[in-house]
Order: sequence, then C-alpha cells, then structure tokens
Amino acid sequence: MLQEGRLWILLGIALLETADESGATVALRRGFERGARDPRARCLLGVLYHEQERIPEAIAQYEAVIEQEGEYPLANLNLGIAYFALGKFEEAATKFERVLAFDEQNSSAHFYLGMLYKEYLAENEKALEHFERYRALGGDDARVSQWVDELR
Repeated sequence: MLQEGRLWILLGIALLETADESGATVALRRGFERGARDPRARCLLGVLYHEQERIPEAIAQYEAVIEQEGEYPLANLNLGIAYFALGKFEEAATKFERVLAFDEQNSSAHFYLGMLYKEYLAENEKALEHFERYRALGGDDARVSQWVDELR
C-alpha cells in the first residue's frame, strides 16, 4: 500500500504540472491516506488547501509534517503564512522565527516578519532589521523600499 501511496503522490505532482490543482489535491490526499511519507509533497498539499481557502486543512498538513519530521523549515514557513492569514500574528511570528533558527538566509521569513512587525506587532526596529536583511538576501518586492524609508 505504501508503494501505491507514493504513486498517488507522483500523480499529484504531475497533475499540478499540468495546472490541474483540483486533481493534484485529490491525488496527493490519496497518497497520504495510503501511507506515503513525503514532507515536501505534504507541504504542497497544504499550499493547495490554502489556495482553496481551506486554511484549517492546510494547517493540519503542516502540523503533520512537523509531527513526522520534527522542525521542518518549509512546514514552519507555510504554517506561519497560514497563521498570518488567520490573524494569529504572534503565532505566525513564532513560526517565522523557527524558520530563521534553521536558515538565517530565508528571505521569505524575513519578509513576513518585517510585515508582521511593521503592521501588526508595532515593533518598527525589528521590522526594519528584517526588511533590510530581506533586501540583502536579494529580495526584490518593490514595497520594501518604501517601507524601509518609512521606518527610518
């Protein structure tokens, strides 16, 4: 059954390549139901659920990865994004900080932390620090330059 699960995962990835997000979601879910264990593919399923505005289901996928694999940076990043979408800003910040504990070079985590600190947690110095780090890592979101100017 595990091999069957892995085949479903591969089918899901292939369907996503053809832009069949609905089919990809079904195939990935079936793969995990049949015992496949692939943390990147489970994160992908979470992203698909998030895009479908099924955030609790997305969160469940990221939490499953962390439970199975331990501290997994991609799952923590995606979980932070999901918490951000739900307005759970402190929880989101904690997840983004976990990502940076494993990979200080993760520009996405710096970007989201900068946004959180600037807009929701009122910690402008931390926001500036993360936005500057984001730019130093090659981040190119045009809004960041304006935000940095505002924070200085």
